[in-house]
Amino acid sequence: MEDRLRAVRATHPKHLANSEVKWSNTSRAVLNFYKEFSDVFFDAAKNGEAKFTSLCMDKRTFNHKTYNAGDPDIGFNKMVYQLLLHKVGKVWGKTHRITVKLDHRTSKDDPNELCPMLNHHLKRQGIDTSPFKRIEFKDSKKSELIQLNDLLIGTLGANHNKKTGAAHKQELADHIMKQAKNTCHPKSIYGWSATTFKVWPFEFRGR
Repeated sequence: MEDRLRAVRATHPKHLANSEVKWSNTSRAVLNFYKEFSDVFFDAAKNGEAKFTSLCMDKRTFNHKTYNAGDPDIGFNKMVYQLLLHKVGKVWGKTHRITVKLDHRTSKDDPNELCPMLNHHLKRQGIDTSPFKRIEFKDSKKSELIQLNDLLIGTLGANHNKKTGAAHKQELADHIMKQAKNTCHPKSIYGWSATTFKVWPFEFRGR
């Protein structure tokens, strides 16, 4: 995947393709480049080589004061934990060893602290292979996949918030959402039946 993404870069002018790919950097000048960049994922997904799962929630429903010792970082890590547990560990844990690369962010917490907690949780559910080997931050500038992920997540955020912004962002969002729905079977990205491109609408219980 990294090689394919770099190959797309090589077909575009260096002054456009050498910068970091980010949803927030979308412009008319890089629109075709970003479309082709995102298409690498969908081509791989159609061949059974890649899947995308996103956890989506309304940040306004967070109660950091009550549940997270007033620390938003703890709340964010809880969401990472839920995503890794249910959409990665339970799905791939019996057959794969798992290394997680998270987009680097400023945090006082070491993300690898989630590893033993995830493995312990999975062991109680019959997956006793300790599949999570390491969880670490990675500089997005050094990862084509994290940059690709940023485009897909940015599109979903804009689509949910109905705030894509400029016309070129709307065009990119429309392109990616169309590809997502055409790649998924059935033609929905929501719910447990979604396949290669799915969104998990997360809600807190008992609030």
